[in-house]
Amino acid sequence: MVPLINTTQQPALQELSNRDVRQQLFENSWTRTEKGDANDTRDTIATIAQLRAEKAALLGYRSWAAYVLEDQMAKTPDAALAFLDRLGPAAVKKARHEARDIQKAIYKSHGKFKLAPWDWDHYAEIVRKAKYDLDDDEVKPYFEMSSVLENGIFFAANKLYGTSFKERKGRARLSPRRARVRGVR
Repeated sequence: MVPLINTTQQPALQELSNRDVRQQLFENSWTRTEKGDANDTRDTIATIAQLRAEKAALLGYRSWAAYVLEDQMAKTPDAALAFLDRLGPAAVKKARHEARDIQKAIYKSHGKFKLAPWDWDHYAEIVRKAKYDLDDDEVKPYFEMSSVLENGIFFAANKLYGTSFKERKGRARLSPRRARVRGVR
């Protein structure tokens, strides 16, 4: 039994070697909320969309997108769509290139089938390992908490904002008021 983690990403797809099981997992994850049962969310989503449209109209906006984008970088739905229109061709080109590499990996492993969505994660991992020969155990030290803080976050904060950090020795003491706020006695 393989649990469904969420609706679109199933980590097990990367590891499963049985194509039929990958297909079943993929299809079950993509359609689990549209079967007319207790997990069907289509009516809920339609209600949320309707309420958002009503809220936007009450606040003087022509759409929910116009409302939520006003204080964002894009500012307007038209600007967001224009960005996506510019991004789309490059993303499609990259995806086609990745699909060619994945299809080659399928053929190399004696697969006689065309790439399908349920194959992508499994064979993309094979391609990644072949291309980059990454060993997770060699990469892990770079993601240890102290390394990420000192060589990543603190370094970037210093370079970007001129902020520096000093280790504080000894035990930090909180004022009685701050201790109560934090739930410390």
